[in-house]
Amino acid sequence: AGERHACELVVLEPDRLEIVDRCILAEPSIARLSADGDHVYVVGDTSLLRARWDGRLRSDDAFRVPYRIHPGQSYGWDCVIASGAAWFLDNGEGSERYDGSLHGHGVARAPLHLIRIGLETAALSMAAISDLPDGLIANPPVVDTERSIAVGYDSGNGVLRAFDVTAEGVLSPRWQRRQEHGGHLLLSPVRGQLVTGDY
Repeated sequence: AGERHACELVVLEPDRLEIVDRCILAEPSIARLSADGDHVYVVGDTSLLRARWDGRLRSDDAFRVPYRIHPGQSYGWDCVIASGAAWFLDNGEGSERYDGSLHGHGVARAPLHLIRIGLETAALSMAAISDLPDGLIANPPVVDTERSIAVGYDSGNGVLRAFDVTAEGVLSPRWQRRQEHGGHLLLSPVRGQLVTGDY
């Protein structure tokens, strides 16, 4: 086991790109940042972390929600902020093995999970995209807030799965489909259509 490192958030002035502030968070991250108002959310190596902007950027140490709770899980990727929650997928390890496809390149022994964490309650919900090991995430899930449906894709096993979401954040399987792609899922919100690549 190697030494764990923290990560640093840096706020830049948008025109001159001068550093306005810095903030150290408790664990490393490879995820893109997400924001909701004055809060910045970071999917860390084991937990969802939060920082607050009030003219200065400060770590919100009271909000640290562990999501790696099953043996064999690996780190999560970018979160989507929707319906009062952060949504993301775990098992990012293995994506560096991309060779034109991500199929068969996952290394996590646990199934890939769709993870939902309430922003007010810090309540954690999770559901497996498939029951297969070696799941692998390439891109964030899609959340249809109008229809209370969330969709995640396991690039390592080629499984696309949708879930109904209750007001309490309970995830119930809705449908599942075999598919091969590694791109972003796109939602047409007016029509309620999901657009994906499939090769």
